Amino acid sequence: MYTKLSPNSRRLATQRPGGRASRFLQMEENIRQKSLKT
Repeated sequence: MYTKLSPNSRRLATQRPGGRASRFLQMEENIRQKSLKT
């Protein structure tokens, strides 16, 4: 069963190494941090 990730589970996915989702979410978070800095 695959359910849509809630904000909490999204954060957990980023902490799990080697996951496709984690890699994508890390990129997403990097972009977010860059936009916050500017």
